[in-house]
This record gives sequence, structure tokens and C-alpha cells, in this order.
Amino acid sequence: AVAAQALASVSLNKEFRQWHREQVLVEASNLNRTWKKRGVQSARQMIVRPLGDIFVGVASGVAGLVVAPVRGYQNNGVSGLLVGIAAGAVGVVIRPAVGVLDALSHFTASIHDIARSVNVLEKRFDPPIKYRLPYVFGTSMILMHYEDSMGRALHLLKRFPLKSTRRHGGSDGGSDEIIVHVEVLNNIGIDT
Repeated sequence: AVAAQALASVSLNKEFRQWHREQVLVEASNLNRTWKKRGVQSARQMIVRPLGDIFVGVASGVAGLVVAPVRGYQNNGVSGLLVGIAAGAVGVVIRPAVGVLDALSHFTASIHDIARSVNVLEKRFDPPIKYRLPYVFGTSMILMHYEDSMGRALHLLKRFPLKSTRRHGGSDGGSDEIIVHVEVLNNIGIDT
């Protein structure tokens, strides 16, 4: 689609560029990033749609040989006629090429959809289960040796964060350090 859009921008016809840009935007309007089928829904459409893209490109290129000079003559007289002939000559080459690139883009998007629908490796799996809680950084950001009670305390602090107000005018101007004392009672809180 990008190559076809770039090639369409070379076309001397403003209406063709605008039409092609709108066609690309309609297909790419997936702003919330959810996966949707970009290609076609059946094998028949997988062949018919690219052929339609090529047909539209060739038909608009051939029609541009007649329409562009007539419009140019109506708007600007003889000088418009010459510009229209040049635009029609460029369009007869560019528009079918844009149609072929669009066809290639739609065909490969369909192949991508088919491959993605049968790919079992991209299925969403459950996240790995953690068997041990993480290590804890102590005062002055020094990594401490592992203790299960400290790991549980850190887990609880992350799950239920402390609500604190920031004091202005501290002596060092840096961030505050929170020191938490952990005490594990026998048989209490084992499942937390």
C-alpha cells in the first residue's frame, strides 16, 4: 500500500491521488490496534479483488487519456490541453502500476490472514507462573539477600501502594526513601 501510495503521488491528477488516499485510509482505519482481517474472506474474493484492482488501474489510465485533455482544455484552453495530454500520458503508465501494487498488497494481506488463522504458535498463552517473589533493594538501593518475608512485603506494597504527601524544601532535594519493617507471624499470612 505504501509503494502504491507513493506511485499515486507521482500522478499528475489530483482527483486520482485523493481517491487513492481515501481508499487506503478506509482500509487502514484500525486505530485501536485490534486484529482484524485485512484481506478478503473467501478464496474467490482472494482472486477477484486483486483482479479488480488491476482492472480499475487500467481503466482509469485509459480513460485519463481522453478525460485529462478535455478537462484541461475546458479549464485553461490550449495550454490546459497540453498539460492534460501530458497528464493522460503519465496516467496511462502510473495508474495501472498503482493497480498492480494495490492488487499485490491485497493478495499478500489475504495470505497473511490465512497464515495467521492457522498459526497455533501465535495463540495467547497464560503468563508464566512465578514460583518465587522478587529480590528486594534495601537502603541506599543495595540488593539484599533473598528472604521470603521481604518478597511478600514488597508484593503487598506494590499491590496496595502507600499514599504519601511529598514534602517540599527537603535538604537534599531528591526522592524520599521509605523504610518498611516486616514481621512474619507463625501460620498467619502464608497464603497472601
